[in-house]
Amino acid sequence: MMISSPDNQKIKDMRRLLDDSAFRRRQGRFVVEGPATVRTLMSNHRRPVEIFLCPDYCREDADIELAAERMAVPVTTVSKRCYDRMTDVQTPQGLAAIYDIPDYHPSEIFGKKDALFLCCRGIQDPGNLGTLIRTADAAGATAVFVLPPAVSAFNPKTVRASAGSILNIPVLEMKEDGFLTRIKEAGITLFAAVTRDGTLPEKTAFTRPLCLVMGSEAHGLPPAILKCSRLVT
Repeated sequence: MMISSPDNQKIKDMRRLLDDSAFRRRQGRFVVEGPATVRTLMSNHRRPVEIFLCPDYCREDADIELAAERMAVPVTTVSKRCYDRMTDVQTPQGLAAIYDIPDYHPSEIFGKKDALFLCCRGIQDPGNLGTLIRTADAAGATAVFVLPPAVSAFNPKTVRASAGSILNIPVLEMKEDGFLTRIKEAGITLFAAVTRDGTLPEKTAFTRPLCLVMGSEAHGLPPAILKCSRLVT
């Protein structure tokens, strides 16, 4: 299928998935841009809903199209004008995929006895959040929790900074009170990262199940989290 008009509904919906977090939540979907990330996800058996390809930008897509055929994933070809409308990057790579937002139930995550969690509370910069998700994945963490007022975990810039880790590790967006209730019920120790007056990491006994909590770039962590955590600097 070839789409040449930027007014096509698929192109409009793709752009809304990038720009509108409420639309992403309603649709239960998000966008992954770039052939390298899509290729990695598909090799890890992460099946996209649909792939959009612009031949004017992307020349190295044969393996992705072959994988899409094996997975029965529709590939929609779009014109350069369409792709320019549907992307938010300055240097388009010509390939993007729609993925379902994974639906993890908190009970299946919090019940793990050897859990190693990362909680990101109020992280505002999407690049920072994506990097934290990528680092947690590399460190073998069990899951990442994102608490408001944080940027969306499925913001396109967060997704790009995660380099595919957004689908390699469970990422759950939760309210702070619900998160703290679950943590207490599961008997998980909280370690709060603070800039001063905390125990040095090398002098801290990190015993699982545990959760490391990191706060916003400007304001750190709120009292509600600090008072029930062990402080680490």
